[in-house]
Amino acid sequence: MSTKRIMSIESNIYHRPSCKYVDFMKPGNKEKLLWEDAKRCGRPCRHCNSMSFLCTEERKTIEWNTENRNMEFKYKDGMLYVKTKVGCWKLVYARNMEQIALYHRNSRQAELDFKHPEKDRYHQQKDQLYFNNIAQALNYIYDHDKYKAAVQRGDKRIVYKNKKYKEQAKRRERKAALRRVDRLFDMIEKERLEKEQIMHG
Repeated sequence: MSTKRIMSIESNIYHRPSCKYVDFMKPGNKEKLLWEDAKRCGRPCRHCNSMSFLCTEERKTIEWNTENRNMEFKYKDGMLYVKTKVGCWKLVYARNMEQIALYHRNSRQAELDFKHPEKDRYHQQKDQLYFNNIAQALNYIYDHDKYKAAVQRGDKRIVYKNKKYKEQAKRRERKAALRRVDRLFDMIEKERLEKEQIMHG
């Protein structure tokens, strides 16, 4: 997440630099501020202060993690669910903090049904409560589950680093994964348009 914000002097509403509403502002109405300063004297834009915006903003990050880390994603009711080989996670956008809270699926449950991950119970990770962007949260998830998988295998020496998987996914698997990502973003865009229609009557 960028630490910069663009403030509308007339309305005291601040936006992320890539927000579409920044383009509608007159040059004399724009003020560049650090996020901390903008938060003190204004209020955030409802459009770019959302999980759907971050998902769209970080689409390439989600695609990369789908292809190279074998992660699966599902977007539902403003929350992003992430499935790895050994776990399931929920990314929840905290509007008041403008950050992402990370929740881990409780382990002692029935087998995961990723068609309906929202039905399971989750607990918030205590060692790092919030993340500035999706990329940071996914790196944490990758490290966490890589470590957990190594423990399950009984590895005596565990390397705990962020590194790209050496093995590349097969072309067919990559295409299937990217199709799932396309469906994810179609769902996000549909929800965003529905919310805009409600907001603007």
